[in-house]
Amino acid sequence: MTPDDRHSTPQAGIVPAGAPRKGGSLWYAEIAIAVLVAAWGGMLGTLLLALGVRILAERSGARSFAPSLGAAAAGFALAALLLGLEALPATIVPVCAGVVIAVLMWARRATVLAVSVTVAVCAILGLAVDGVSLASQGLDVTQAMPALLVEASRLYAGTSIQGDLVVAAAEPIFRAVWPFVYVMTALIDVGMAGLGSFWGAQRGAPGFASQQGMPPARMPKIARFDAPLWAVVLLAASIVGIAVARAMGNGAELLLATSVTLLLSVRFIFALQGFGVLFGLMDRWRLGCFIRAVAIVIAVWLEAMFLLSIVGLVDVWANFRKLPRNEARTEAQYK
Repeated sequence: MTPDDRHSTPQAGIVPAGAPRKGGSLWYAEIAIAVLVAAWGGMLGTLLLALGVRILAERSGARSFAPSLGAAAAGFALAALLLGLEALPATIVPVCAGVVIAVLMWARRATVLAVSVTVAVCAILGLAVDGVSLASQGLDVTQAMPALLVEASRLYAGTSIQGDLVVAAAEPIFRAVWPFVYVMTALIDVGMAGLGSFWGAQRGAPGFASQQGMPPARMPKIARFDAPLWAVVLLAASIVGIAVARAMGNGAELLLATSVTLLLSVRFIFALQGFGVLFGLMDRWRLGCFIRAVAIVIAVWLEAMFLLSIVGLVDVWANFRKLPRNEARTEAQYK
């Protein structure tokens, strides 16, 4: 064997140890069980669903998607049989997140835009599901959700005079941020799906190109994250919306809630940008593990005051890490 033979790819005829095997009917059963777990209420179901879909995609390519969806449908039927029909609506969002993220990551198309759209669609789906469910009971989701948050805060603050003051002060905030609950739920589902999909890539095609010619899956580096410019546009739009809603007074509660939710949602992109700056500096300075851990803990605490998000916003123009930026940077960097 020559040195060149040792670097042969799977397509050249030499199959590396641990190469993915064809077949995998058990993984279709795993997808059905994952849907059942998601219907039961566990976030683990989203992770397991993305894991199964990604493994099958790595092994069989796009032709595995139809059987995977069929297995998911079987999971819905199983959930309806064991948990009742009322458990199905809440299962739609985690299943959509698991399937979409797994497919996007398999196709190397999980860009910031694609993931953000997925989160937005999942949040809207979750809001629509609750809206329909509450409407069937004669309730309005725009009134029920803030009231639910107020009651939850009352249980936490207690029934004392001081607790009543805290709840009274927090109630206007809850009326402005209640849609963000659905965004956070969607973010958690998408995050769990991303983790499951990455593990599925390691299990389905560990460390080398898949049978469909896809490059090896690698963990994305936060130090290379670069926020797209459209996030700045959304940030500006949210600030303008908040200003207009405040000027209009009580008649613009929906506009205020939408603008605040948009602001808090876009904030995550700039927070990632800020952490990217931090990780880039730690790589440049070659800090040790202990100092890195301390710096990350401090950074998380600072982000509670939006400081890392501000750093990320400034970095859009300052480019502290000297990243290459051109018209194709987003397409090239996040695939």
